[in-house]
Amino acid sequence: MSESETANAQILASLAQLGTPQNQFNDFVLDPIRGSRLMNGLLALDPGQTNFKAEDVYAAVQGLGRLTEALLAHLIEKHKGQDRIKNFIASGKLLLLLRAGPVTDRKSLNRIIATFYDDWPYAAHWRRDLYRIPAANMTVMGLVFCGLQKLRDLLDEQNGLA
Repeated sequence: MSESETANAQILASLAQLGTPQNQFNDFVLDPIRGSRLMNGLLALDPGQTNFKAEDVYAAVQGLGRLTEALLAHLIEKHKGQDRIKNFIASGKLLLLLRAGPVTDRKSLNRIIATFYDDWPYAAHWRRDLYRIPAANMTVMGLVFCGLQKLRDLLDEQNGLA
């Protein structure tokens, strides 16, 4: 196994553990260094690597989805009274999809990614949206863009769709 394959295997294993009792969102709030390590791992994830079991990739998707759901729910609750934030409806749609159940196929994963992009306000610098607000050194944008989307790309690469 090459060095990048080994690194990817470790990242996938770590992602699959997200959402277990020792890896809840509150644990990341208490230890923000973990959020930094997670985001750095997502940046290092190489979707061009193949030879991973689809079950392992979907387990990583499940773990990342659980963490994204908890982060988004936290941000919605924390910022619900702020007028400057414009994407409460869009983030609510994304939260509903994340809560709909485990992502077990490419179609449901694509639906989550598409919902993230559909209503994301590409606005002037003063407009804030929940996807860019950090909590525990993580952002929804980073978890979806660098995580879920890269995992989908990894699945596509393995299935010859890329």
